Amino acid sequence: MLARLALSPRPDQTAQVRLQAADGTWTLVRAAPLAGPHLGGGYAITLQAAPPTDLISALMPAWNLSPRERDVAALIIDGRSSGEIAATLFLSPHTARDHTKNIYAKVGVHNRRDLTAALTGQPGARPSEHMPMPHWDWQTAAGPPGSRVSAPAPPQQDDEPPPALPAVGEPVRYGQHIKALFRRLDRQSMQFAFDLWSHQDVSQHADAILARLRAGAMPCDGVWPDAQIEVFQRWIDAGTPA
Repeated sequence: MLARLALSPRPDQTAQVRLQAADGTWTLVRAAPLAGPHLGGGYAITLQAAPPTDLISALMPAWNLSPRERDVAALIIDGRSSGEIAATLFLSPHTARDHTKNIYAKVGVHNRRDLTAALTGQPGARPSEHMPMPHWDWQTAAGPPGSRVSAPAPPQQDDEPPPALPAVGEPVRYGQHIKALFRRLDRQSMQFAFDLWSHQDVSQHADAILARLRAGAMPCDGVWPDAQIEVFQRWIDAGTPA
């Protein structure tokens, strides 16, 4: 994260990333450059608990919940009964129960309390080892040892040109737009799970990648600008064309 700030052409650029601790809670880490006549440069690092409302929208796709399952999960978190969920979503009680069972199976929990903990970052939330998405290191969000450049190492100048974003209304394609969004460092960091420079790999895990991008947990050294995330979303919506 600091490496990206150091290389940023904007002196007032800030960055943030969300990291999950071993107990299942999430921390929001923010970095901002210090400015002032007596500060002499440097960065201010702040840590705070990630707001549950932010985590819910980011973690539901990461657990591979369908849109309808997300509706049901949101009502479960809100404390609604099975009957109330069925009535609110115009479902039969049997269908509402089936959705609830599917949600529990995907998240790897057995009751409402644990589901709420998993989707809001409460203590004790742990992802299932068999969740249907790439297995990042959930304790540090930094991948396996050796997959990232050491934090104390000086930032290396990157000769990769800035990615060219498509114009409004222009078709988004992987080879022309998406691949360039991922730097060599990003590819190296995620190579243990899949290849970010492979159209097949990125297409297969597109929803999980998007969830991590929106949560600020990928890439680990900073967050994508909203414009790049929007392009990635447009590519998914278009069917992930090559």
